[in-house]
Amino acid sequence: MKFKISHHPLFYPSIGVLLIFFRCFIPMFYADIRLNSDEAIYALMAKHFAEGTAFPVFMYGQKYLLALSTWFATPLFALFGPSVALFRLPLLLQNLAVFILFFSIVKKETGLSDLDIFLASLFFLLPSVDASVSLMDGADASIEPLLFILLYWRLKNRPFWAGLMLGIGFMNRPFVIYAPVALSLMEIFADRKVTWEWIKKKAVLLGCFCIGILFIKYLAQFSTNYSGGFSPVIFFKHPRYIFEDFRAFVAEMMPRLMGIKTNFFKVGSDKGVNFAWHTIPLGLAGLALIIERAAAFSSAKISEIRTLFRVPQNQFAIFLIMVGLLSVVGYAACVPAIGDLTVVRYVPVFLFAAMGGFLLMRLTGKPDGSFKSLASAFTFLLALFNLAAISLGSLQEIRLARKNEDQRLIAHLLAKNVKYVYADYWDAYRLTFIAKEKLLVVPTGVSRIGQYDELFAKLPPSAILRLDCKALDSEDVISNNFQCP
Repeated sequence: MKFKISHHPLFYPSIGVLLIFFRCFIPMFYADIRLNSDEAIYALMAKHFAEGTAFPVFMYGQKYLLALSTWFATPLFALFGPSVALFRLPLLLQNLAVFILFFSIVKKETGLSDLDIFLASLFFLLPSVDASVSLMDGADASIEPLLFILLYWRLKNRPFWAGLMLGIGFMNRPFVIYAPVALSLMEIFADRKVTWEWIKKKAVLLGCFCIGILFIKYLAQFSTNYSGGFSPVIFFKHPRYIFEDFRAFVAEMMPRLMGIKTNFFKVGSDKGVNFAWHTIPLGLAGLALIIERAAAFSSAKISEIRTLFRVPQNQFAIFLIMVGLLSVVGYAACVPAIGDLTVVRYVPVFLFAAMGGFLLMRLTGKPDGSFKSLASAFTFLLALFNLAAISLGSLQEIRLARKNEDQRLIAHLLAKNVKYVYADYWDAYRLTFIAKEKLLVVPTGVSRIGQYDELFAKLPPSAILRLDCKALDSEDVISNNFQCP
């Protein structure tokens, strides 16, 4: 018998690792092109922490958004110096950790084939362009909740450590709270009873969760540029908005997260269209899958569904589905700023619902059913289109990176002995970090870094170049020496 390379236990995990390296290529090796001022603030915090001039706990000027990306990058900055690529290296490692942890859990607990696990993981390996960007953005904090949720599953029988981890993760992004809620609902539904042992276990989890939060609150007293107060920023909307925002999630955010709705593959004009030509067949296929599964569950008896929950091989898949569905509830009921439908940082946890749904279908469906074939084809084609979209987007960004506008502008200003600049918020801190603070660029509106403001307040107006009166045009500044009156 000839040995097939696809039978090697590392074959599909290796492909998954390569796909993560591929979608992370631009943010790692053309790092400056995607840097925005929010992310640059975290990078500046890591630089200051590494230099010993600051102790950041939350994002500068905030009382929430625990600066985990800053803490992870600080040792790298201390050893090798600050750069955007080094700042994002921990994000790349977390993406790899999520995939490896998911693969290992499913392999150990379900006995599914490596191919099935790989197909399920494609929803994470090759999500939409928007989701790919967010998963490598240090300010979005999109990857950390996914990692914390998977770690919680691994630690579910160790409530002390699980609670501490969730408390710290909650202060980074509250989305980790979906994990213990999902598991508790699963356990109650499957067993139909609550024992004292179960209550004690959850009490330990809750107590350690609070200890984790209090630990961060204690550290915040010593934080640099801390705005005061303490809040993870959870909003509860008026009920009349919940249905509207649920509709927005189904119609807009979920397609954008999964890649069914995209701004790539533009057709018909320079401006393009939101829905690509592949949207209709993929959308119909996805709808058919949802309707088929909904019909199957609606025809099943409650006792049969409860039995499904009790099967150990099914539980991780069901856990992922419930976590994903709870993220929809959280999005519709609690998440602010829904009007910006291009923001996917609030919903990456929903990827788990798709991954869990595929796993459950493989675990419970007929071995040779047509539904399985349709689901596999849908998953593969969606990943293929997302791969193409990521590739096209990467080529566009490489062309932009070759213009090297930020570096040219920084070199021009430093050559003219300009060290202090006012500019728009979205340019200010980005340019400051890329220049490694040899050039200080401060926004005239929202300001996050107090020590910059104090320094600028002491300078005479003639020492500060003003570029804040319009959108920054590097070529205009370099060629025409533009400055605001």
